[in-house]
Amino acid sequence: MIYFFEESDAMDNKMLEMMEKIYSELTIFKSEVNKRFDEIDRKFGEADKKFDEVNQRINEANKNIYELNQRVDEASKNIYELNQRVDEASKNIYKLNQRVDEASKNIYELNQRVDMANKSIYELNKRVDRNTVLLEKANDNIKILAEVQQSHFEINERQHEEMNEMNREEVELLKSAIQNISQNI
Repeated sequence: MIYFFEESDAMDNKMLEMMEKIYSELTIFKSEVNKRFDEIDRKFGEADKKFDEVNQRINEANKNIYELNQRVDEASKNIYELNQRVDEASKNIYKLNQRVDEASKNIYELNQRVDMANKSIYELNKRVDRNTVLLEKANDNIKILAEVQQSHFEINERQHEEMNEMNREEVELLKSAIQNISQNI
């Protein structure tokens, strides 16, 4: 009879050791999973910040385009006013020559402004192209992060199922050991 109690104590100790080992492994696994999710959250935060910066740059570019459109409208108004001056100048040849010279000067300046506007638009288009590339890279990075997160989620699910299966087997082993012990008592 003493032998039976010693065997029972040894089995209890063995079960306790197994349960402590399982608990330790679960704790380590939980810590690792939490670290991974914290890193993913941090990376998403960085991606969001970069995306916001790109959006801000695009908004600034749109503002510059709007300002350029206003300048073009103003230039159109100046051309209209110039046409009125030319019509008035046709009434007086002497004044016509003076005003034509003045109009030529204004047209030259206007052409310079248009050239500068075209150059600004060209630079703006280059920036927009760069921003588009950056947005595409950001989108690609977000897709990659989503795929990595999905992969980690699937790995975690598989590991969780494996651990559950191990736990079920160990519980069944414990049940049968308890039944065996209870039958022997």
